[in-house]
Amino acid sequence: METPKQASWMGKYTISKAYHSFIPQYPKVTWKTLYLTQGMFPGHQFIVWMALHRRLATVDRLIKWGIPVPAECVLCMTNEEEAYDHLFFECSYSKFIWKQILRLFGIDRQVGRWREAIEWMAKKTKSRNTKWKILGNAFAETVYHTWMERNLRRSQQIRK
Repeated sequence: METPKQASWMGKYTISKAYHSFIPQYPKVTWKTLYLTQGMFPGHQFIVWMALHRRLATVDRLIKWGIPVPAECVLCMTNEEEAYDHLFFECSYSKFIWKQILRLFGIDRQVGRWREAIEWMAKKTKSRNTKWKILGNAFAETVYHTWMERNLRRSQQIRK
């Protein structure tokens, strides 16, 4: 027979609580809305996810891996090393595109560093406002197409 102390303990402990106690709890990320936006193509979603995790093989990463590649940015043709902050959105190529998209949405905002863009967009896309959801898709498309153009130019050694 159960004692009152045992019965109260048994009532508070559930299978769900036990299950959740064994699962590691990871910190919530603020940018999940940037790649979970409805209507995004899966391939584009994957590239954005990779970019958000800083897993795209940018030149700075390739050099760290010991792969000899020209360091300069192939999009703006400057001597700037192709790293995340440069590629998204300090590079004149990607900065121009992102600035034009913001302008289409009536947003006058300084285009800056990658982290700043992610934080700003993450705050905006949390809104239920359709404008911000569409802008979230436009952000993802900008990242995707910038990366694809970079890959095209690197693989074909195109200099524009």
